Amino acid sequence: MTLFIAFTVGTGLKPPRCEVTITSPVPIVLGIFTIPVAILLAICILSTFRPRLQRNREHDAFVCYRFDADNDFVMDSLRPRLGTNHNLCIHSIDFVPGINIYTNILNAIESSNCAVILISNDFLDSRWCREEFEFCYRETKKDPAFKLLTILMEPLAMLNLSRQSCGLIKYYLETNTFLEHNDANLWKKIAKHFTEVRSGKNKEGKRRCENDEDEAEAFLAEDAETAF
Repeated sequence: MTLFIAFTVGTGLKPPRCEVTITSPVPIVLGIFTIPVAILLAICILSTFRPRLQRNREHDAFVCYRFDADNDFVMDSLRPRLGTNHNLCIHSIDFVPGINIYTNILNAIESSNCAVILISNDFLDSRWCREEFEFCYRETKKDPAFKLLTILMEPLAMLNLSRQSCGLIKYYLETNTFLEHNDANLWKKIAKHFTEVRSGKNKEGKRRCENDEDEAEAFLAEDAETAF
């Protein structure tokens, strides 16, 4: 961009006059629009990552389970044992009435450090349980510090697990360590899990995070071809 500036100083009472001649307005126009766009882009990027970097998670864990199948275990065993030292998010207690279910689920996950998932055959039959699991799984991709503690409440029927709608759960169980309800050391292992979550130990999760999502997509694509 070239600017030619000529100063003409008058005589008598006439004030100085400045004449500016611009050979091409294109660079100025581009500059006017480029700078705000760059600033807006930077704000969008920062707003995307800032909540995850600065999030103050209210709960230690979001408990994901089929209410009519495992509510007794949650209320009579899990909550009494963990509720004293850990803040659990349980949908029958913490979900806000009048709010969309998806919003309640996302708020619960995003306000928790991890998810405790109780998987049963009834869990597999529930659309909402499967979607809660998917949201929890996706949170581990967004935030490697978010961990899943999966507990098998009973032996799973292969007919249920082989359904295409359960593909992600099947993949997760085949590629990750989980606990079983009848494990004699169940509560010791759960306590160890919560200790690791609070101390931020998740190095393995960070190493696997980059490749895990591609593996999941490949598994689900292959599994969809053989699902019945």
